[in-house]
Amino acid sequence: MKMNRMSGWLYTHFLQSQLLFVLGDLESSSSNMFCQPAYPSTAVILFVLLVFLDGVYINMVNTSVPATSNCSTIINPHNFGYRINSPQPCSREIKDRLDLLVWIHSAPGNTRKRSVVRETWANRKHFPASIDKVKVIFFLGDTKSTKIQDGLYYESELYRDIVQETYMDSYKDLTYKFMSAMKWITHYCPNTKLILKADDDTVVDTRLMLQQLAKSISYPENTAINTFLCSIMSGGKPIREKDNKWEVTLEEYPRSDYPKYCSGYAVLISPGLIPTMWELSLRTKYFWIDDVFLGLVAEQMHVYINWISLGSHYTLGVHKPEDFHDGQNNSYIFGHTAHRVFVQYKIGSMLLAKNNDSDIT
Repeated sequence: MKMNRMSGWLYTHFLQSQLLFVLGDLESSSSNMFCQPAYPSTAVILFVLLVFLDGVYINMVNTSVPATSNCSTIINPHNFGYRINSPQPCSREIKDRLDLLVWIHSAPGNTRKRSVVRETWANRKHFPASIDKVKVIFFLGDTKSTKIQDGLYYESELYRDIVQETYMDSYKDLTYKFMSAMKWITHYCPNTKLILKADDDTVVDTRLMLQQLAKSISYPENTAINTFLCSIMSGGKPIREKDNKWEVTLEEYPRSDYPKYCSGYAVLISPGLIPTMWELSLRTKYFWIDDVFLGLVAEQMHVYINWISLGSHYTLGVHKPEDFHDGQNNSYIFGHTAHRVFVQYKIGSMLLAKNNDSDIT
Protein backbone atom coordinates (compact mmCIF):
# COMPACT_ATOMS: atom_id res chain seq x y z
CA MET A 1 0.00 0.00 0.00
CA LYS A 2 1.37 3.38 -1.00
CA MET A 3 1.77 6.24 1.41
CA ASN A 4 1.44 9.92 0.55
CA ARG A 5 4.66 11.91 0.03
CA MET A 6 4.53 13.73 3.40
CA SER A 7 3.96 10.62 5.49
CA GLY A 8 6.73 8.80 3.55
CA TRP A 9 9.17 11.66 4.22
CA LEU A 10 8.33 11.64 7.93
CA TYR A 11 8.67 7.88 8.15
CA THR A 12 12.03 7.94 6.37
CA HIS A 13 13.44 10.56 8.71
CA PHE A 14 12.10 8.66 11.71
CA LEU A 15 14.01 5.56 10.57
CA GLN A 16 17.18 7.59 9.95
CA SER A 17 17.04 9.12 13.41
CA GLN A 18 16.65 5.68 14.99
CA LEU A 19 19.53 4.27 12.97
CA LEU A 20 21.80 7.16 13.93
CA PHE A 21 20.87 6.55 17.55
CA VAL A 22 21.80 2.87 17.23
CA LEU A 23 25.09 3.71 15.50
CA GLY A 24 25.98 6.21 18.19
CA ASP A 25 25.21 3.66 20.87
CA LEU A 26 27.37 1.05 19.13
CA GLU A 27 30.24 3.49 18.78
CA SER A 28 30.13 4.58 22.41
CA SER A 29 29.91 1.01 23.67
CA SER A 30 32.94 -0.08 21.64
CA SER A 31 35.10 2.88 22.61
CA ASN A 32 35.81 1.79 26.14
CA MET A 33 39.16 2.11 27.83
CA PHE A 34 40.52 -1.06 26.27
CA CYS A 35 41.04 -1.49 22.58
CA GLN A 36 38.40 -3.81 21.16
CA PRO A 37 39.04 -6.57 18.64
CA ALA A 38 38.65 -5.34 15.08
CA TYR A 39 36.95 -7.74 12.72
CA PRO A 40 37.44 -6.56 9.13
CA SER A 41 34.79 -7.36 6.55
CA THR A 42 32.05 -7.66 9.18
CA ALA A 43 29.52 -5.27 7.69
CA VAL A 44 26.51 -3.80 9.36
CA ILE A 45 23.94 -3.28 6.62
CA LEU A 46 21.46 -0.54 7.36
CA PHE A 47 18.20 -0.57 5.50
CA VAL A 48 16.80 2.93 5.01
CA LEU A 49 13.31 2.83 3.60
CA LEU A 50 12.70 5.73 1.29
CA VAL A 51 9.02 5.74 0.50
CA PHE A 52 7.86 7.79 -2.42
CA LEU A 53 4.53 8.35 -4.06
CA ASP A 54 5.57 6.36 -7.13
CA GLY A 55 6.93 3.32 -5.28
CA VAL A 56 9.32 1.95 -2.71
CA TYR A 57 13.05 1.23 -2.94
CA ILE A 58 15.72 0.26 -0.47
CA ASN A 59 18.94 2.19 -0.03
CA MET A 60 21.62 0.01 1.55
CA VAL A 61 24.28 1.87 3.50
CA ASN A 62 27.44 -0.08 4.34
CA THR A 63 28.92 0.95 7.67
CA SER A 64 31.72 -1.61 7.86
CA VAL A 65 34.02 -1.30 10.83
CA PRO A 66 37.49 -0.44 9.44
CA ALA A 67 40.19 -3.05 9.90
CA THR A 68 42.00 -0.88 12.43
CA SER A 69 38.86 0.00 14.39
CA ASN A 70 39.59 2.05 17.51
CA CYS A 71 42.86 0.10 17.86
CA SER A 72 44.63 2.39 15.38
CA THR A 73 45.56 5.10 17.89
CA ILE A 74 48.54 4.77 20.18
CA ILE A 75 47.16 5.36 23.67
CA ASN A 76 49.91 3.62 25.63
CA PRO A 77 53.22 4.94 24.28
CA HIS A 78 56.43 3.29 25.42
CA ASN A 79 59.01 6.01 24.96
CA PHE A 80 61.66 4.73 27.35
CA GLY A 81 65.29 4.47 26.39
CA TYR A 82 67.88 1.84 27.28
CA ARG A 83 70.20 2.37 30.22
CA ILE A 84 71.70 -1.07 29.51
CA ASN A 85 71.16 -3.06 26.33
CA SER A 86 72.42 -6.51 25.33
CA PRO A 87 71.54 -7.16 21.69
CA GLN A 88 74.56 -9.42 21.08
CA PRO A 89 73.00 -12.79 22.09
CA CYS A 90 70.74 -12.97 19.02
CA SER A 91 71.42 -13.37 15.34
CA ARG A 92 69.03 -12.99 12.42
CA GLU A 93 70.77 -15.79 10.52
CA ILE A 94 68.57 -18.91 10.22
CA LYS A 95 71.57 -21.15 10.91
CA ASP A 96 72.08 -19.33 14.22
CA ARG A 97 68.45 -19.48 15.26
CA LEU A 98 67.95 -19.87 19.00
CA ASP A 99 66.28 -23.02 20.26
CA LEU A 100 65.00 -21.17 23.32
CA LEU A 101 65.01 -17.58 24.52
CA VAL A 102 64.46 -17.28 28.28
CA TRP A 103 62.92 -13.88 29.10
CA ILE A 104 63.07 -13.15 32.82
CA HIS A 105 61.49 -10.29 34.75
CA SER A 106 63.88 -9.09 37.42
CA ALA A 107 64.43 -5.99 39.56
CA PRO A 108 67.61 -3.92 39.86
CA GLY A 109 68.44 -5.09 43.38
CA ASN A 110 67.80 -8.80 42.73
CA THR A 111 71.43 -9.69 42.05
CA ARG A 112 71.33 -12.93 44.04
CA LYS A 113 68.21 -14.18 42.28
CA ARG A 114 69.76 -13.60 38.87
CA SER A 115 72.87 -15.47 40.02
CA VAL A 116 70.76 -18.42 41.16
CA VAL A 117 68.95 -18.56 37.81
CA ARG A 118 72.25 -18.48 35.90
CA GLU A 119 73.86 -21.13 38.11
CA THR A 120 70.92 -23.54 38.32
CA TRP A 121 67.86 -24.16 36.14
CA ALA A 122 68.77 -21.79 33.26
CA ASN A 123 72.33 -23.08 33.14
CA ARG A 124 73.30 -24.62 29.81
CA LYS A 125 74.10 -27.87 31.67
CA HIS A 126 70.35 -28.45 32.09
CA PHE A 127 69.75 -28.78 28.35
CA PRO A 128 70.46 -31.66 25.99
CA ALA A 129 72.71 -31.41 22.95
CA SER A 130 69.63 -30.98 20.74
CA ILE A 131 68.84 -27.71 22.55
CA ASP A 132 72.26 -26.14 22.25
CA LYS A 133 71.27 -22.53 21.52
CA VAL A 134 69.70 -21.16 24.72
CA LYS A 135 69.94 -17.54 25.78
CA VAL A 136 68.78 -15.90 29.00
CA ILE A 137 67.91 -12.19 29.17
CA PHE A 138 66.90 -10.34 32.35
CA PHE A 139 64.57 -7.37 31.90
CA LEU A 140 64.42 -4.65 34.53
CA GLY A 141 63.62 -1.00 35.07
CA ASP A 142 65.48 1.96 36.50
CA THR A 143 66.70 2.52 40.05
CA LYS A 144 67.42 5.65 42.09
CA SER A 145 70.35 3.92 43.83
CA THR A 146 73.75 4.79 42.37
CA LYS A 147 75.28 1.80 44.16
CA ILE A 148 72.78 -0.66 42.65
CA GLN A 149 73.15 0.93 39.20
CA ASP A 150 76.93 0.69 39.31
CA GLY A 151 76.54 -2.97 40.27
CA LEU A 152 74.28 -3.51 37.27
CA TYR A 153 76.84 -2.00 34.91
CA TYR A 154 79.45 -4.42 36.26
CA GLU A 155 77.04 -7.38 36.11
CA SER A 156 76.11 -6.52 32.54
CA GLU A 157 79.76 -6.34 31.47
CA LEU A 158 80.33 -9.73 33.08
CA TYR A 159 77.33 -11.66 31.71
CA ARG A 160 75.93 -9.63 28.78
CA ASP A 161 72.39 -10.71 29.66
CA ILE A 162 70.72 -7.57 31.10
CA VAL A 163 68.29 -5.20 29.39
CA GLN A 164 67.38 -2.15 31.48
CA GLU A 165 64.99 0.59 30.39
CA THR A 166 64.49 3.99 31.98
CA TYR A 167 61.01 3.51 33.46
CA MET A 168 61.15 3.34 37.26
CA ASP A 169 61.15 -0.28 38.44
CA SER A 170 58.18 -0.63 40.79
CA TYR A 171 55.34 -3.05 41.45
CA LYS A 172 52.77 -1.11 39.47
CA ASP A 173 55.13 -0.67 36.53
CA LEU A 174 55.39 -4.38 35.75
CA THR A 175 53.45 -3.92 32.52
CA TYR A 176 56.16 -1.54 31.30
CA LYS A 177 58.60 -4.41 31.88
CA PHE A 178 56.36 -6.73 29.86
CA MET A 179 56.22 -4.18 27.03
CA SER A 180 59.96 -3.61 27.25
CA ALA A 181 60.62 -7.30 26.68
CA MET A 182 58.24 -7.52 23.72
CA LYS A 183 59.82 -4.44 22.13
CA TRP A 184 63.34 -5.80 22.63
CA ILE A 185 62.51 -9.25 21.24
CA THR A 186 60.78 -7.69 18.22
CA HIS A 187 63.75 -5.45 17.43
CA TYR A 188 66.71 -7.57 18.51
CA CYS A 189 65.80 -11.23 18.91
CA PRO A 190 62.90 -12.48 16.75
CA ASN A 191 64.91 -15.45 15.49
CA THR A 192 64.05 -18.13 18.06
CA LYS A 193 61.97 -21.30 18.09
CA LEU A 194 60.33 -20.72 21.46
CA ILE A 195 60.21 -18.20 24.31
CA LEU A 196 59.97 -18.94 28.02
CA LYS A 197 58.86 -15.92 30.04
CA ALA A 198 59.50 -16.31 33.79
CA ASP A 199 60.05 -14.34 36.98
CA ASP A 200 63.41 -14.32 38.74
CA ASP A 201 61.98 -16.23 41.73
CA THR A 202 60.70 -19.07 39.56
CA VAL A 203 62.27 -22.53 39.38
CA VAL A 204 61.93 -24.69 36.28
CA ASP A 205 62.52 -28.40 35.83
CA THR A 206 63.84 -28.10 32.29
CA ARG A 207 63.98 -31.87 31.76
CA LEU A 208 60.26 -32.24 32.41
CA MET A 209 59.54 -29.06 30.47
CA LEU A 210 61.25 -30.45 27.37
CA GLN A 211 59.41 -33.75 27.74
CA GLN A 212 56.08 -31.92 27.96
CA LEU A 213 56.92 -29.73 24.96
CA ALA A 214 57.78 -32.80 22.92
CA LYS A 215 54.30 -34.17 23.68
CA SER A 216 52.40 -30.91 23.21
CA ILE A 217 53.98 -29.34 20.13
CA SER A 218 56.68 -31.80 18.95
CA TYR A 219 59.37 -29.38 20.08
CA PRO A 220 62.20 -28.89 19.16
CA GLU A 221 61.56 -30.40 15.71
CA ASN A 222 58.58 -28.08 15.24
CA THR A 223 58.10 -24.45 16.16
CA ALA A 224 54.96 -23.56 18.09
CA ILE A 225 52.54 -21.47 16.02
CA ASN A 226 50.30 -18.90 17.77
CA THR A 227 50.52 -20.80 21.03
CA PHE A 228 50.56 -20.05 24.74
CA LEU A 229 51.49 -22.94 27.04
CA CYS A 230 50.82 -21.96 30.62
CA SER A 231 48.61 -22.17 33.66
CA ILE A 232 45.48 -20.66 32.12
CA MET A 233 43.40 -18.31 34.23
CA SER A 234 39.81 -17.64 33.20
CA GLY A 235 36.72 -16.23 34.86
CA GLY A 236 38.76 -14.01 37.17
CA LYS A 237 37.31 -10.78 38.53
CA PRO A 238 39.03 -7.60 39.70
CA ILE A 239 39.30 -7.13 43.46
CA ARG A 240 37.57 -3.94 44.57
CA GLU A 241 38.37 -4.15 48.30
CA LYS A 242 40.15 -1.13 49.73
CA ASP A 243 43.70 -1.62 51.03
CA ASN A 244 44.02 -4.99 49.27
CA LYS A 245 47.37 -5.44 47.50
CA TRP A 246 45.47 -6.41 44.35
CA GLU A 247 42.78 -3.72 44.58
CA VAL A 248 41.71 -2.51 41.15
CA THR A 249 39.63 0.65 40.87
CA LEU A 250 36.84 1.13 38.37
CA GLU A 251 38.89 3.87 36.77
CA GLU A 252 41.77 1.45 36.24
CA TYR A 253 39.56 -1.36 34.99
CA PRO A 254 35.82 -0.80 34.45
CA ARG A 255 35.05 -4.29 33.19
CA SER A 256 33.52 -6.77 35.63
CA ASP A 257 35.80 -9.69 34.75
CA TYR A 258 39.23 -10.40 33.34
CA PRO A 259 39.92 -11.95 29.94
CA LYS A 260 41.61 -15.31 29.65
CA TYR A 261 45.28 -14.95 30.55
CA CYS A 262 48.34 -16.89 31.70
CA SER A 263 49.72 -17.02 35.21
CA GLY A 264 52.76 -14.88 34.63
CA TYR A 265 55.51 -16.52 36.63
CA ALA A 266 56.10 -19.00 33.78
CA VAL A 267 54.67 -18.81 30.24
CA LEU A 268 55.81 -20.48 27.03
CA ILE A 269 55.07 -18.30 24.00
CA SER A 270 55.31 -18.69 20.24
CA PRO A 271 57.82 -16.08 19.08
CA GLY A 272 55.67 -15.21 16.06
CA LEU A 273 53.06 -13.67 18.37
CA ILE A 274 55.44 -11.15 19.91
CA PRO A 275 55.65 -8.44 17.17
CA THR A 276 51.87 -8.19 16.89
CA MET A 277 51.44 -8.23 20.66
CA TRP A 278 54.00 -5.43 20.91
CA GLU A 279 52.09 -3.31 18.39
CA LEU A 280 48.74 -3.99 20.05
CA SER A 281 50.13 -3.19 23.50
CA LEU A 282 50.71 0.38 22.33
CA ARG A 283 47.00 0.59 21.47
CA THR A 284 45.71 -0.85 24.73
CA LYS A 285 45.30 1.34 27.78
CA TYR A 286 47.91 0.65 30.43
CA PHE A 287 46.84 -1.80 33.11
CA TRP A 288 49.32 -2.53 35.88
CA ILE A 289 48.67 -6.27 36.36
CA ASP A 290 50.92 -7.54 33.58
CA ASP A 291 49.40 -11.04 33.47
CA VAL A 292 45.97 -9.56 32.75
CA PHE A 293 47.46 -7.07 30.32
CA LEU A 294 48.77 -10.01 28.29
CA GLY A 295 45.20 -11.32 28.14
CA LEU A 296 43.84 -7.92 27.08
CA VAL A 297 46.36 -7.81 24.24
CA ALA A 298 45.81 -11.45 23.25
CA GLU A 299 42.04 -11.04 22.92
CA GLN A 300 42.60 -8.46 20.18
CA MET A 301 44.67 -10.76 17.97
CA HIS A 302 43.16 -11.45 14.55
CA VAL A 303 44.48 -15.00 14.55
CA TYR A 304 43.41 -18.18 16.26
CA ILE A 305 45.43 -18.64 19.45
CA ASN A 306 46.13 -22.12 20.71
CA TRP A 307 45.92 -22.04 24.52
CA ILE A 308 47.52 -25.19 25.96
CA SER A 309 47.00 -25.71 29.67
CA LEU A 310 49.92 -26.90 31.76
CA GLY A 311 48.20 -25.99 35.01
CA SER A 312 48.80 -29.35 36.70
CA HIS A 313 52.54 -28.76 36.32
CA TYR A 314 52.53 -25.47 38.27
CA THR A 315 52.80 -24.90 42.00
CA LEU A 316 52.71 -21.73 44.08
CA GLY A 317 54.07 -21.14 47.55
CA VAL A 318 57.18 -23.31 47.42
CA HIS A 319 58.48 -22.98 50.98
CA LYS A 320 60.98 -25.87 50.90
CA PRO A 321 62.47 -28.11 48.21
CA GLU A 322 60.08 -30.96 49.04
CA ASP A 323 57.16 -28.72 48.01
CA PHE A 324 58.47 -28.80 44.46
CA HIS A 325 60.00 -32.26 44.19
CA ASP A 326 59.62 -35.12 46.64
CA GLY A 327 62.08 -37.36 44.82
CA GLN A 328 59.36 -39.77 43.71
CA ASN A 329 56.21 -38.99 41.75
CA ASN A 330 56.14 -35.20 41.74
CA SER A 331 55.58 -33.81 38.24
CA TYR A 332 55.87 -30.08 38.77
CA ILE A 333 57.66 -28.20 36.01
CA PHE A 334 57.28 -24.64 37.29
CA GLY A 335 57.41 -23.47 40.89
CA HIS A 336 57.13 -20.04 42.45
CA THR A 337 59.38 -19.60 45.47
CA ALA A 338 57.97 -16.19 46.45
CA HIS A 339 61.38 -14.53 46.85
CA ARG A 340 62.88 -17.34 48.97
CA VAL A 341 66.35 -17.25 47.42
CA PHE A 342 67.78 -20.08 49.53
CA VAL A 343 64.89 -22.39 48.59
CA GLN A 344 65.26 -21.38 44.95
CA TYR A 345 68.97 -22.23 45.07
CA LYS A 346 68.41 -25.58 46.81
CA ILE A 347 65.77 -26.64 44.28
CA GLY A 348 67.85 -25.44 41.35
CA SER A 349 70.92 -27.31 42.59
CA MET A 350 68.84 -30.44 43.16
CA LEU A 351 67.43 -30.26 39.62
CA LEU A 352 70.87 -29.67 38.17
CA ALA A 353 72.23 -32.76 39.91
CA LYS A 354 69.21 -34.83 38.86
CA ASN A 355 69.44 -33.75 35.24
CA ASN A 356 73.18 -34.37 35.15
CA ASP A 357 72.41 -37.97 36.09
CA SER A 358 69.75 -38.32 33.38
CA ASP A 359 70.21 -39.08 29.73
CA ILE A 360 69.41 -35.59 28.44
CA THR A 361 72.91 -34.17 28.89
